[in-house]
Amino acid sequence: MNNSLVKKAENLLSKCNVCTVASVSENGYPRICVLMPLRTIGIKEFWFSTGASETKVRHFKNNRKSGVTFYDGGDSVTLTGIWKSYPIKA
Repeated sequence: MNNSLVKKAENLLSKCNVCTVASVSENGYPRICVLMPLRTIGIKEFWFSTGASETKVRHFKNNRKSGVTFYDGGDSVTLTGIWKSYPIKA
């Protein structure tokens, strides 16, 4: 991967307050929602918070393919990958 491009992407991610996350519905269609990133580790790991009964959680249990777009002004970074869930007990 181009190191210059990775650095630009990491810089953009550090400035973003919201992002879009895409899941795949039971019918095979993309579903996009807006979330606030809690934490990012480079461009490979992102942490979000959502309720365990949310629609997107059900989608990710059925199909772990996902997409995330971070944006700031006219700049954006879109990445695809596999969703991993880490439940936190209250």
